[in-house]
Amino acid sequence: AVGGSSKAGTALKSQTGWNSQTGDAADRDAYGFSALPAGDSNGHGYFYDAGDYAYFWSASEYGSNVAYYVDLDYDDGSADLDYYYKSHGFSVRCLQN
Repeated sequence: AVGGSSKAGTALKSQTGWNSQTGDAADRDAYGFSALPAGDSNGHGYFYDAGDYAYFWSASEYGSNVAYYVDLDYDDGSADLDYYYKSHGFSVRCLQN
């Protein structure tokens, strides 16, 4: 829906707030999602990757302790889907239909 997985990351990233970015600036934030690189928390008060990575939880579970998330990286135009432990602190974005 946002250009395929190889371009979706660029299309969802905010124009500013990233330490650095690849890709054409004109392609960023094409849908107004304005993803900011908040990084993540390990669930024990330590925070990592702010300014370089954005991790967003999905509403879909992989298992009772694991859920899917989308990963946006500063050096990659893709949006990658993976799964991880729910105890980690990733960003949440509520969207209304």
